Amino acid sequence: MIRPFYPQTDPHDFLKLKQTFLEIWNHAESRHFMSFTGIPFTEQQVDAWFSDHHRFGIEYYGFVDTQEALLGLGLTRKDLLAGFEIYALAVLPDHRRKGIAKSLCEHMLDQARKDGFSCVDIKVFADNKIMLRLMLDLDFIPISLQHHKRYDGADMVVLRRYFKKSNSP
Repeated sequence: MIRPFYPQTDPHDFLKLKQTFLEIWNHAESRHFMSFTGIPFTEQQVDAWFSDHHRFGIEYYGFVDTQEALLGLGLTRKDLLAGFEIYALAVLPDHRRKGIAKSLCEHMLDQARKDGFSCVDIKVFADNKIMLRLMLDLDFIPISLQHHKRYDGADMVVLRRYFKKSNSP
């Protein structure tokens, strides 16, 4: 099940997100694909992000199991000028390759469509083949390449998913 999380106003959501966020983002493989510097994230950084993200239109979605354990996270950023972006997408290492990331992504795409956006962007490091495959399977197309974005010189691919316009009035 996917549900929104509200770390700025719900202390339970804040603690659950913080714990899962640190576990996912500080896992060696995840950090390689989620960090520009490769330096582990600290609790203080995450506290500051969660308290400040609302200013930047960040929304949090979590994939939870039947016991309400948080298994994956999706973050979106909405800006009426810049558009809708899937800002982050990650799953706990033991729960990968089970369709969780795809479910989160489809949920965020539905949210963008409901909010009236005509497209969605996501940035993926060029060596993250699993995420690139997922995005291509979800009809995202590459629109640009940003060179040498990560600490080891890896490039970043910017992908976009356009929504088909309805023919009805």
